[in-house]
Amino acid sequence: MTESFSKHPTLKWMVQNAQSVMIRNLAPERMVQSALPSTRLELCTDTDGKMITLYKSNVTSQSLNPTWTMSGLVPSAAQKDYLNIKNIIVRAVCTNADKSESVIFSEEVNLTQLVPFKQPVLNGKFSIPINLLLINIDDALYTTERSFNIFFARTAKYTGDVFVLDEETDPDTLATTSALSEGIAASQIHIEVLRKGLTTTLQKTDLVRLQTKKNDRQAELEKLRAEVAAAEAELTQNTIAFAEEKRIFAAGRKAEMMESTAACQELLTLQQSARVTINNKKQDWLKIKFLLEARKIKLLSELQTIYPIERLDNGEFAIRGVEMPADLYAREDEQVAAALGYTVHLLLLASKYLEIPLRYQLLFMASRSFIRDPVVGNGTTLPLFRRGTERERFDRAVLWLKRAVEQLLQSRGVTYEPNQHILSNIHALFSCEMCPKIAI
Repeated sequence: MTESFSKHPTLKWMVQNAQSVMIRNLAPERMVQSALPSTRLELCTDTDGKMITLYKSNVTSQSLNPTWTMSGLVPSAAQKDYLNIKNIIVRAVCTNADKSESVIFSEEVNLTQLVPFKQPVLNGKFSIPINLLLINIDDALYTTERSFNIFFARTAKYTGDVFVLDEETDPDTLATTSALSEGIAASQIHIEVLRKGLTTTLQKTDLVRLQTKKNDRQAELEKLRAEVAAAEAELTQNTIAFAEEKRIFAAGRKAEMMESTAACQELLTLQQSARVTINNKKQDWLKIKFLLEARKIKLLSELQTIYPIERLDNGEFAIRGVEMPADLYAREDEQVAAALGYTVHLLLLASKYLEIPLRYQLLFMASRSFIRDPVVGNGTTLPLFRRGTERERFDRAVLWLKRAVEQLLQSRGVTYEPNQHILSNIHALFSCEMCPKIAI
């Protein structure tokens, strides 16, 4: 640690002298929506249980090894009151798909207790543990004492001997490598012990005892040599096994990546094909729908030509030239029955053209037409003419006819006016279908 660093370990000094802050092997404790999250750096302080953000950085997009430069930090209004603090909280904040924010990394840093690395590791590929905080100050790397003690071996702490790994190495290979390395170290120690025992035996100066026990010592020497050979053979076997394990792992990873790439490409092709098919089907459906609506309007237009509805000078309405007074008892029965017969035929054809099943069944028989309720009992049929009919039954038939008109209008989104003439409401339907803007 430099002299200036040890004298001024404050937030202000860090912001002025540090080049960057990094997190290596970022592994959020909670699941995030993206495998490669976009994160923002925050330098904070905890005051009486309240987290205060002092500096914010720009967002580093889609990285599990984000790096933020200190020159890109944006100070908050509150940072002026905390420039001389020595304890800060470093956080990585992820923005979710719903625009909410989540803290996926947080570590408290005492600037007076940062631990330096013995050699730079910025441009290498190292066996670095997850969620490791690194601060680049004066072209040297520093981390917290807690992280250093937890994640780095004792040799790395005192000698800076950081082991370089192949980029395809994963945790399973690391575990196998560690076990093989421990076996090799144990074998070497055992060999050294055996060699020391052999040397001690050969250096004995008691010639009498050496002569009398020569055969025993010779046998012991052979035994020790056999054990040394066995240990060396085990060492060689472990080295070969490690190399084979590494080769198999690399080949398997490459094959899995190729299969995954091919599968993704196939799924993408299927998705694109499905989208094209759906768009074509949608266009066909819209075309058919348009043609069907056009056909309905054409049929209604022809139907309106057959049964024209007009308003007379006296304020009454007529269908096909036959006046239908608002008071159906104000004209002769034959005239009223003929007008009602035309109306029944018009409604019957319009409901078929528009594909609207009516609640009441219309039975067209010219001036002797009927209307039927198929729901009640075996079906009640009422006449739409006065001659030989009770007034109550005739009035009820006219009411059912008005309900049929109301159903037809509401099915097409046209407002039904109960106080208007029955032919006026039918005319409103034709106006809306022929010229929607005028009808509205």
